[in-house]
Amino acid sequence: SDLIEAVYDKAKSKHNKFLPGSCIPILEADLLKNEDECTIIVLPWNLISEIKKQLPGKKLVTFIPKFQII
Repeated sequence: SDLIEAVYDKAKSKHNKFLPGSCIPILEADLLKNEDECTIIVLPWNLISEIKKQLPGKKLVTFIPKFQII
């Protein structure tokens, strides 16, 4: 929890809650657009193209199926 500032999700039912056991907050995905410099770890790797379109200019990292910095 000291390395990950927050998790961002589009599901409104998850907003302002925390990941179990870590106290990492779950925030609205739209808040990422306001972040100037950040690296975003994308866990749903199969959605990386869609997420890249939604967050142009952001540094995206995924580990599955292989490590990539996009």
